[in-house]
Amino acid sequence: MRHVGGRWLSPREARLRTRRTLVTVAVVLFVFIAASVLDHWAYFFFKSGDTPRVEGRDWYRLLRVMGYLPTWLIVALAAWLLSKKEAIAARISMTLSILAGATLSGAAAELLKLIIARERPGEDGRYVFRGLFAGFADGSNLGLPSSHAAVAFGGAIALALARPVLGPLAIVLAAGCAWTRLLSGDHFLSDVTGAALLAYAVSVPACRTLGLIPPTLPRFA
Repeated sequence: MRHVGGRWLSPREARLRTRRTLVTVAVVLFVFIAASVLDHWAYFFFKSGDTPRVEGRDWYRLLRVMGYLPTWLIVALAAWLLSKKEAIAARISMTLSILAGATLSGAAAELLKLIIARERPGEDGRYVFRGLFAGFADGSNLGLPSSHAAVAFGGAIALALARPVLGPLAIVLAAGCAWTRLLSGDHFLSDVTGAALLAYAVSVPACRTLGLIPPTLPRFA
């Protein structure tokens, strides 16, 4: 027997949990590597030829603002106001989870940027690594992972867990935010893909800790 997450697991449950973890890690690595392989192609495919004009479009601004932390403060406030009939503990859990998902995901992305220290794409779409932890000396112009995409996906995942009916819309809007980062040429595909994976890794445990979801991994995952 093994004690995990406040309860004892049988040998079979422990094996299943280990297998599930290994599969998850394998899938995450595959997705990130696939995005990295496509980085050079995706950079030139998605990057707009007239960035200032595209960035001035209303639809671009709508999607881009999903990666702006105050947007999720407003969403959390709206969730609080629209759940008056629920128990106060549930309302607090939901509101804090949305805030935590967006905030912690963005903070984690900013920290990883300093550690990985890979610069944003240049005109030729090549990778430029400064060296591990070099970002702590100079944190400017770093791209992996995208903090805007991390904020967008962190908030969207938490909102999807709080209100599953809003899940598809929230994830589409977050993906739209990631797309704007590609259109502007500020990030590689792997930057925004890594941000989405990071947001999931951060926001789900945060929501579980705050009581939004049960200790077991939700089927939504």
